[in-house]
Amino acid sequence: MQLIIEHPSAKYGSAIFVKRDIDITSAQKTCYNDIEILTVEIGACTVTSVYKPPWRDFVFSPPKNFASQKTRFILGDFNSHNVYWGYASTDKNGDLVESWAKQNNLALLHDPKLPYSFQSKIWKKGYNPDLTFISMSLEDRCVRKIYKPIPKTQHRPVGISVYSAIKAPKIPFKRRFNFKKANWEKYTDELETQVKNIVPIPKNYDAFIKLVKRTSCKHIHRGCQKHYISGLNDEAKDIMTKYTDEYSKDPFNEVTAEIGERLQQILSASRQERWSKTLSKMDMTHSSKQAWNMIRNLNGDPTEVKEPCAITPNQIAQ
Repeated sequence: MQLIIEHPSAKYGSAIFVKRDIDITSAQKTCYNDIEILTVEIGACTVTSVYKPPWRDFVFSPPKNFASQKTRFILGDFNSHNVYWGYASTDKNGDLVESWAKQNNLALLHDPKLPYSFQSKIWKKGYNPDLTFISMSLEDRCVRKIYKPIPKTQHRPVGISVYSAIKAPKIPFKRRFNFKKANWEKYTDELETQVKNIVPIPKNYDAFIKLVKRTSCKHIHRGCQKHYISGLNDEAKDIMTKYTDEYSKDPFNEVTAEIGERLQQILSASRQERWSKTLSKMDMTHSSKQAWNMIRNLNGDPTEVKEPCAITPNQIAQ
């Protein structure tokens, strides 16, 4: 990490660090009414850090490069109360921050299920003074994350994960037989021919199982997709290729966004058609497990599901 810009202060102070392999186009800052605002321009987006002291009214004095790109990420300690980000009531600064976000076409990233970003040791309560705003066009593609607390501080680090319009979930590598592509005619002929060489007695049971497995591997396709996108038909594959090319050039431009929206529409229609066909054949009289499994497969939510812990209670006890 390298320091790009800072605002030293005897009481507060702000700074922005970036990885060494990232090229910075520009870096500007302002400090009005003790509100520290730092902006760095990185490629096709800008990242802004904001700190407002608790007893100051919110006034946003934008740096010169704040509006240099249409895609913007704003993070910081706004010290304002609003029901939209987890407070019981809205104060004056909460209204000012909300109005500022609307005027600049910014969307608030907030998940009430996440931990509080600030844990007061004095009041023994959690608060959300640290806010995250993004451009409206990225609202459906960004996820806010709260990490473990920093030692010797009451704050937790806040992060943003930006995903593409279509995210292929990673699937555990586990080979399975694809019975739809099996050559049942050759499979049956070979199995019936070879099974005649095995005497039908109990001790030859293992030999019979090996024959079935060997014949299955020859005539039944067996594999696994590490990344799977549900509803990806031929039309969607062509658009997916165009989207991948544009995304590699500039993930935030309007062309990429338009192709991404078109791709989502095609995938949604394909998934809806598959859902209707499957639902018409489904019997949930005794169990709804199959229905919930299908919902998870068709879900396009970028939020990652936490995997269960691989350590058992017995291993911990030992």
